Amino acid sequence: MKTDTCVPNRVIVPLFFFLLLLVTPALGIEWVVFSTTQEGNELFYDQHSVRKVEEDTVRLWERIVFTDNNVQDNVKTTLFVREIHCLEKRYRIISLLDYSIQGEKLFSGTDERATWFPIPPDTHLELLRETVCR
Repeated sequence: MKTDTCVPNRVIVPLFFFLLLLVTPALGIEWVVFSTTQEGNELFYDQHSVRKVEEDTVRLWERIVFTDNNVQDNVKTTLFVREIHCLEKRYRIISLLDYSIQGEKLFSGTDERATWFPIPPDTHLELLRETVCR
């Protein structure tokens, strides 16, 4: 019976990729504050996530960080994917994730056929539309 003293490839290859992940810098996320509510909640969008999905429509990640006074149902942070139709000035939310103060995921949901809503003038959302639809 032959005993192989080498570590098998099925161990080496996954170990190599795991180590590669540890030394590779995180890519992509760049949260930029685009507004703050009267209550002090901060509104962010990820500049690197803005993608054109149709001729006049962009999709992007957003984040709301609630002040401690505005935390409801233990939700401290909400992340969501929003689509904005630039010309028609309307939006819809495709995906939503709520996180607690401790970073636990409390809720997640997705709806690729979500309803479109008009963007009200002179709002945080109108400011975001003007920024990402340039």
